Amino acid sequence: MGAFREFHPSLDHLLVRPVFITEAAPIRTAPRRLNLAFNGAAWNTHGFLQDQTNCYAYALNCPEAGWAIPGQLAGHKRNAPANMHVSVRTIRNRLVKDGLIAISEQQALSGKFHAIAVVITPNRDCHFYRRDIDGTWSDKGGRDMAARNPTITIPSRDALNQKHLKFGGYYAVPPHGIQYRPRLRIPEPLLQLFG
Repeated sequence: MGAFREFHPSLDHLLVRPVFITEAAPIRTAPRRLNLAFNGAAWNTHGFLQDQTNCYAYALNCPEAGWAIPGQLAGHKRNAPANMHVSVRTIRNRLVKDGLIAISEQQALSGKFHAIAVVITPNRDCHFYRRDIDGTWSDKGGRDMAARNPTITIPSRDALNQKHLKFGGYYAVPPHGIQYRPRLRIPEPLLQLFG
């Protein structure tokens, strides 16, 4: 049996596993999803999916993007440089290249956008949060589980910590969606959990 065996709700939810795409996958468009509800079960139930997706794929609600790299969603590159220069300006440029739109804090908090927020460790790393329907923000740290963050209501104030020292701004997925090249092939029944 292949990776795309027929889905059976009673057993296959434990057996269905995404597979890596090794050939150049066609570019797809992820639709804009307004007012996302927290959906930790979809991200956390399947260990492979949890291990092979990161905070950026989570914030975009795009599990097929796998270990998504800002600025490379629709590109051919599979991996980011080990020491990618990270600053507010470079992250902004990379997110705009991916098709995201910079928005104000008021717009991000309004609930009218699929809003994401980014915090930065200068010259080292960045981390993304997604605004959920209840007005709080959730995230998925690397291979960690997706989690709600009830203490984060305004990321520019609440998401900074000892590691992430700078706020990198708010962004929205545009009404026409974003284009990306899938890095994981996920069976349709599992993919529907993210819709």
